[in-house]
Amino acid sequence: MTQIADIIGVHETTVSRALANKYIKTPHGVFEMKYFFTSGYQSDAGESVANTSVKEMIADIIAAEDPGKPLSDQEIVGLLEAKGLKIARRTVAKYREELGLLRATCAGGMTEAERRQLPGVEPALRAGLPQYIGQPVG
Repeated sequence: MTQIADIIGVHETTVSRALANKYIKTPHGVFEMKYFFTSGYQSDAGESVANTSVKEMIADIIAAEDPGKPLSDQEIVGLLEAKGLKIARRTVAKYREELGLLRATCAGGMTEAERRQLPGVEPALRAGLPQYIGQPVG
């Protein structure tokens, strides 16, 4: 996307937004346009690392964590930095969500059904107020 943005003289995020929710039908199936653009990162060693590889690293870290003491997104950032990969905490949170993996604040060994049984969870979810999950709704 960076190359396209440079060629047409716009910011990379503009290209990204233009491609969002756009699909292409090919002989091999229907694909989201963004599928054809590999965004990635560069390690401290100068190697290119695809975002799919970063997602795999995050999934591996989460799979190996202690379920009783799940890692925060910031702790995952630290582990990735130790491997020479600089990535923002919000990117870890985004990838965690895309992978369907719980945040440390939500995990705690509880299932989705158990979390929904907490007081005030269902009304908060219906109201779109995730910051109130787990607090009594009055």
